[in-house]
Amino acid sequence: MESDFFDSILNGEPDVIEIETLPELAEINDAMIISTYKDIRLTVVDITVDDATIFEVTDYTGKISKFIKYLENAKKESVKELKEQIKTKEQPFKNLISEVDKLNGMLRSKLLEYQKEKKRKEEERLKAEKDQQIKELEQAREATGDEETKQALDKAVKHVASQEIVAKSSVQSIQATSSVVTYWKYDITDPDLVCRHHPELCEPSRSKINAQVQKLKKDAVDKFQGIRVYSKDDIRVR
Repeated sequence: MESDFFDSILNGEPDVIEIETLPELAEINDAMIISTYKDIRLTVVDITVDDATIFEVTDYTGKISKFIKYLENAKKESVKELKEQIKTKEQPFKNLISEVDKLNGMLRSKLLEYQKEKKRKEEERLKAEKDQQIKELEQAREATGDEETKQALDKAVKHVASQEIVAKSSVQSIQATSSVVTYWKYDITDPDLVCRHHPELCEPSRSKINAQVQKLKKDAVDKFQGIRVYSKDDIRVR
């Protein structure tokens, strides 16, 4: 089964083999690649793996892996010039987009500062109104002699005091609307601490699970609740 033809291809000495036209080769113009592929196709389809051929098949599998790498390199080389052309054409637009992004960032920063200040003033106004309302309720509570009214006013004071001040700042123009939006984000500073005190916030860590499975192998089967550990055989050719 050892193919001198295949060796010659890898060594840069293409031969010619007659075979029917294959659709997967329609756009391939490299004679070496075409001939090698046809040889591989014929060999793989016809070969039977048994005790007599196992070493040859293993050796041939390694050669196919080398051919795949050759194809990957050929693919990269075939589009190298095109990529350079694309890069050259794209670069002026990338440069311009970068500058426009900077201007956009400057304008958004100015807009944000303006609307944050507007929102701050609105919060101050709402807080003053809230404080005044609480003050008037407290004064009414102190002035009344009716116990039932006093309890009702006391509840009203607590209710008003518990209300969150929500100030909004938005500007709506013909083409766009801008508003201050507050996003809450987080950084995990100590994952172990989070899992120890807040297990409901912990998701299974694939990297940690994989480390345990690779370490324990068959002993990991049925060891972890909620995890199915199994084996899968494959051929590794070096």
